[in-house]
Amino acid sequence: MASRLRGVETAILPVSGWHSSVRLAPAAIVYALLALLTGCASEPATPVTRDEALIHVRLVDKIDYKPSMKAFGLSRCANGVCVVEVLRENYPYCVGHEIRHVFEGDWHAGHESTEGC
Repeated sequence: MASRLRGVETAILPVSGWHSSVRLAPAAIVYALLALLTGCASEPATPVTRDEALIHVRLVDKIDYKPSMKAFGLSRCANGVCVVEVLRENYPYCVGHEIRHVFEGDWHAGHESTEGC
């Protein structure tokens, strides 16, 4: 079966002749995508602790944090001025993690984290 749509010939295949898995595939894809999106919102948002900051980012070869612990980045803030240090080898991957500390404080309090790094 064929039809014309503004000068373009298109073929129309009857859906009834398609295998049932082909007819269900678009719906299954939509449901799978919706299921994935719900995972994005399952974690509560961390409250913002500051709305504005002057941020100085430094790429460094070593971060003195705690003995026996290797830090990939570190942020320190005082009076709205923040210094963010990121190991050169982890740039740009850890910058976002440290910027979150600037605006959200210690958003992973109680445990060390490399999330977003």
